[in-house]
Amino acid sequence: MLLAAANPSDPPRKAYLQCLDQFLRKSLEEKMKPDDFEKALAPACADKEGTLKKVAIDYDVKDGVPRKDAEQYISEEIGDFQSNIRIMYREYFDTNSKPS
Repeated sequence: MLLAAANPSDPPRKAYLQCLDQFLRKSLEEKMKPDDFEKALAPACADKEGTLKKVAIDYDVKDGVPRKDAEQYISEEIGDFQSNIRIMYREYFDTNSKPS
């Protein structure tokens, strides 16, 4: 049986998502206003985002994906992650609740 090679972007993707989750939880504890949360979100995990972008782009390019497309794919994925975390933050903030 052939096993698929692990995608090297999985560990940095997981680290980035964990960073976003930790920032969400910390911001809720501090009762950060949603608008302030949105402004602080990108810089909060910039190092992990940069690592994810580099690894994902390098992997896709090595796999034959044009660099421009690889850059667009990971930018869209990161944009989706950030959009989802912003929505979650507003919902938790508005309902004065926290993630379990």
